[in-house]
Amino acid sequence: SFLVLLLTVAVTVSAQNQERQMVTVDGICYELHDNHRAFLGSFVAGSDGRTELVIPQYINADGECYRVQGIRHNAFEGNTDIISVSLPDSIIIMDRAFKNCTNLKLINVPKNGTLINNVFENCTSLEEIEIPYGCNILNGNSFFMGCTSLKRVVIGDGIDYIPHKCFYG
Repeated sequence: SFLVLLLTVAVTVSAQNQERQMVTVDGICYELHDNHRAFLGSFVAGSDGRTELVIPQYINADGECYRVQGIRHNAFEGNTDIISVSLPDSIIIMDRAFKNCTNLKLINVPKNGTLINNVFENCTSLEEIEIPYGCNILNGNSFFMGCTSLKRVVIGDGIDYIPHKCFYG
């Protein structure tokens, strides 16, 4: 019984480590997953002086090509160095990915992308945003809550759902 439990724990830990191998490419930390998918996990701004960030569609790690499929929860939360971010199409932006990035002024919301909950909350320097046709908005509200400098919002044709309190505050 103890041996079975020990083997189960060892296999589970091994599988988790295998699924979530971490690599750093151009100062950005990615989680590598099966099927050649990668998720941006974090970025340490300021260490290389970058304030403008371009997230690639694909990264190469260990001689393999991985598609950057998403940005993890809290990946940039509280980062005050980043001023602009360019994202590839069809990327998933998870909860609080850019929350409290108080100097973020410019970001492209990707067509065919997905936004999940509180993505840009309290980005107080963000002045303009376009949500293009094909973008999916999921799970809740507060996407732009507290974006006190937001002056212009363009919502693409075909966007049929804007969450409650999306632009509150």
